[in-house]
Amino acid sequence: MIECADLNGQYRRILVTSVPHPYGMTVAGNFLYWTDWQTRSVHRADKDTGLELTTVVEKLSGLMDIHAVQLGNVGKWFSLVSLVRGFDSRLHIVQ
Repeated sequence: MIECADLNGQYRRILVTSVPHPYGMTVAGNFLYWTDWQTRSVHRADKDTGLELTTVVEKLSGLMDIHAVQLGNVGKWFSLVSLVRGFDSRLHIVQ
């Protein structure tokens, strides 16, 4: 389960319920991205509503953390870097 709250820990609510084993998490644009150890996948959902749940990439053994880095024009490109067993593999996603 992935939950969110304001910066004071108030207004806590559930965003996504069907999450077996989330590990790394990052925000890029309007989406929340996370890695999942059990599904060995990178997933995303709308950061405000939890809707538009999508599997971005799957079958990644040794999946660990994930980071978003904005490239180019604001809101155009994001590079999602997932750290896999000490090496990084870049997933370029158009927003």
